[in-house]
Amino acid sequence: MKAKQSAQYMSNARVATYRQPKSLAVSLIMCFLIVLATWSASLTIEPTAPMPIDQEQASAASEKMSEGDVDVQVLHVGDRWVYDGFFDVAEMITNAGVETDAEALTGELEMWVDDVRTITSSNGVNTDEDHNTVAYRLKSEGAFITENVTLTGTLGDITIDYDATDLVRASDLAIYKTVTHMHVKFWITATSFIDVADVTTTHTYYEPVEVYDFPLRVGERWTNDFIDVDWWDGGSNFFTIPEDEVLNIETNHSVVSVGNPNVPYSGCGNSYNVSTFDENNSVSEFRWWCPAAKGDAWRHYRDGMGIYVDFILKDFQPAGSPIDMEVELEYPTWALNMQLGVWVNVTDSNGSPVSGFPFVLRYEFENLWIELTTDSAGVAYYSLNTSDPVDDTPSNHDYASHGIIAFDPVNEYVGVDTLTLDNELVELDYRPRPGGISVSRDRGNDSMTLNPVYGFNAIPGDVLHFTIPIENKGTNGGPETELEMVAPDSTTERRTISALPPVGEDSLSFSWTVPTSQPLGNVDFTFEVDPDDQMTNDVN
Repeated sequence: MKAKQSAQYMSNARVATYRQPKSLAVSLIMCFLIVLATWSASLTIEPTAPMPIDQEQASAASEKMSEGDVDVQVLHVGDRWVYDGFFDVAEMITNAGVETDAEALTGELEMWVDDVRTITSSNGVNTDEDHNTVAYRLKSEGAFITENVTLTGTLGDITIDYDATDLVRASDLAIYKTVTHMHVKFWITATSFIDVADVTTTHTYYEPVEVYDFPLRVGERWTNDFIDVDWWDGGSNFFTIPEDEVLNIETNHSVVSVGNPNVPYSGCGNSYNVSTFDENNSVSEFRWWCPAAKGDAWRHYRDGMGIYVDFILKDFQPAGSPIDMEVELEYPTWALNMQLGVWVNVTDSNGSPVSGFPFVLRYEFENLWIELTTDSAGVAYYSLNTSDPVDDTPSNHDYASHGIIAFDPVNEYVGVDTLTLDNELVELDYRPRPGGISVSRDRGNDSMTLNPVYGFNAIPGDVLHFTIPIENKGTNGGPETELEMVAPDSTTERRTISALPPVGEDSLSFSWTVPTSQPLGNVDFTFEVDPDDQMTNDVN
């Protein structure tokens, strides 16, 4: 059964639609309200003119529900990415007081998986909590140039020779350590240059920084609280090199959208925009995760010297592996301190099962290692106690998420899946998933996905499309039922929710056209699960 509560108990986010009389433009503000099995949206009028579509597109990051969670992927030694690179040096130059008209350098960066190894992960405070973890070593190299610029009155070209090494945790691609070297040269002639800067920076993070919190889903937010140990080596005749320092840093992250970042590589049409926010809630950097390329489609950030960097994917070449290790969980989300079935399937490059294959199953955050061997079908099984390890990156979506890894330490083959722990699971509970709800708008031939951060804008004749994910927060499966929408004009529409397995999910879509006669004032949408109260075992 469902509990209905008044608006003062509900969370809300503002959304605007617009009605435009002959002499006055007004807006309708829609506040999304989430509560248990009922979701509602109320609209209020404001005297604001509608923003042109092109301006809305430029100012608002789109928000759209994904087709499903995107989990961490396995990298293989030899996987290779090629990026167009852009180094914006204008701010660094301004701060240094150097006389030059250089603004941006362009070039190409190549990155590849160089090695798989084990490292010791630490929070930098309590050594008793240190644990061994499987990690990838990623290497990258690039060359960047801007031509026909002046430096202290002399005409020439500026180049950057760039190389970097990153250690990232295999279970979630969290960054443990980054070493970056940049050699900046000012070329007076084709064979003669002046050293501008030759600098190496090393960042070691305690705990590793989770720029992605897998599995990715739109609306999820999390926080990294870590120690950043910075080492600087090298020098410059033009810029001040920062001092070594130890920083306590907190960053906030969110999966804000899924869509097409419009990069040269053609396989990234369904990428996930993960943004990092500073203490003022402003975006300080962002990445687009491309599942088809097992990496970033686009990365934008500011480095320690004040250079704004963009890497935009143009090519991806995956490496083959003679052995494939696939980890499968009985349920991707499960309760604390309960048994969970884990299967590991091992196949060769032809997809044939590999029997008698020894490996280690690792629940790394619990420091649990289990030695297993595949049977005649190439499968190994283990009943895992989920325990209750807390996540270092608190999230609005779950209690914790941890990697389950299959690892062959001899040949360095890896398989991985993510276990999400949920301390809110009950026997049966169908409810809307607020973070994944999305609204898009059709206006003539133009369509866009709306974002509550900037407001949901509409005028009479616009068509609003709602996508509502329904999740079962239960350890038992449930029956088929319905989701009902009541629109502002009192029309109703129902859609069928499929029978959901334990911790299963379904997604339903509704549409409403803003009437030309839409009155000014407050109006409401409501969406209700099981409106006829047929699910007597549903706890809410």
